[in-house]
Amino acid sequence: MRSLQSFRARAAKVKGSPASSSSSVDRRRARRWLMRKLGVAALLLLYAIPGVAAEWDLIADLESTGDVIAAVADPWHGRLLFGTNSGYRIYLPATGTWLVREFEAEYYAAVFSFLSSESDSSALLTGRYNYGFMTGFIMDNAGLTTEGPIVAGDYSRAVRALCETPGPPVAMLACAGGTILRSFNGGLSWDNIYYLGATSGWALGVAPDGDVLLGFGVRGDPWGPHGLLRSADAGESWQEISGDMPLAAHVGDVAIDPLDSHHLYIRQGGSTEPDDPALGIWETLDGGQHWEQILQGNTFDLSMHPDDADLLVAAKEGGTVLLTRNGGDSWTDITGSFPWLEVERTAICRADERIYVVAYTPDGLYGLWATDLYPTGVSQAPRPGATLAAYPNPFNPATALKFSLPEAAAVSVFVTDVQGRRVRSLVVRESRPAGEQSLAWDGRDDAGRALPSGLYVAQLEAADARASCKLLLLK
Repeated sequence: MRSLQSFRARAAKVKGSPASSSSSVDRRRARRWLMRKLGVAALLLLYAIPGVAAEWDLIADLESTGDVIAAVADPWHGRLLFGTNSGYRIYLPATGTWLVREFEAEYYAAVFSFLSSESDSSALLTGRYNYGFMTGFIMDNAGLTTEGPIVAGDYSRAVRALCETPGPPVAMLACAGGTILRSFNGGLSWDNIYYLGATSGWALGVAPDGDVLLGFGVRGDPWGPHGLLRSADAGESWQEISGDMPLAAHVGDVAIDPLDSHHLYIRQGGSTEPDDPALGIWETLDGGQHWEQILQGNTFDLSMHPDDADLLVAAKEGGTVLLTRNGGDSWTDITGSFPWLEVERTAICRADERIYVVAYTPDGLYGLWATDLYPTGVSQAPRPGATLAAYPNPFNPATALKFSLPEAAAVSVFVTDVQGRRVRSLVVRESRPAGEQSLAWDGRDDAGRALPSGLYVAQLEAADARASCKLLLLK
């Protein structure tokens, strides 16, 4: 039960919510206002700009998986999670290897959603659908075993979305059919707290201020009900925030700026949706009161870079993949010469800075492809500088991790072993000011156990800034 214990421990240890970086938010809002005042964004809604031709690599033939019904780039552990009709698969870009966790039988098989733990890579909850009994389940895959304990079952059908709030109180929420489920004990028990009146909730996300965003709707029905909800109290109450956005389809994706809780993107569209001018990608800068359509047309999937709200990838009807590096002010067609019949899923992986798609080709190949986010000829935007150093190093029994931030940000500092496994989280998404500061590490893991001597790596993540340093623990 390691996985469920990890989530229960998370529920008992409340972290503070990170603050927004006001300077970067203000700059982004000013740029958007100027572009739209000039009418530039409106001209780019229907037209994609040709750019550097993307070179796509076939990563895997997915014919044996059945349909891939979920694709998630795990932001914490450098891996991609794929839900299938028979379970799930994990792809590790660093080694090019796969972990297959699939059932031979249909029971509890189809995986529609994931919730991973930042502090424990083996803690993974999956939202499932039991074809045998037509019910939805949330399963705890302790240690990434094939079949983990069932922690909740609901006749509201497939569990299509999962999330966890920072608290207090720490809560996990799930969309199961037309209902919302909630757990305050790390998934040990769940309560039905809200009825949506729709086929399902399709997307859950947590903003930097801790608010929960939920996209819902009736797939294939232009008359709805469809919408977007926000909860500031872990699901106790909900507010509709679709504002002046026309609703013509279910809200299938919600992407939240990691620095600004009021800056959101949503996707209306999907393979079963009839044509409507409202289909596409929409953006709000004020928390949902006013919306702008930044990409028009039926869109099957939307992904955002976990550190950069200006980097978005969209899969359009007809097998087209579009990329924006400026938050939708312009879009580049990166499909290249690849003859995809349909692109079902997209993901942007932080670990290797690549874009992944699950797609069909006209000759029947169903596979996973990838291309570099920054191919030759496209320079990567400069990242704010950050530094991290340790003194003393080598050390025994403790060392000071000294770091410097170019601007205020939500900071995570953690220590991994040489195999990349996280052994100690010193701060997690904690609001820190700009400038030099320090944290102490005593050579122990998160459970307080003394670690063996050897080489470790300290890592810092702060908005777009990254830094790391090697540590040598002596005994």
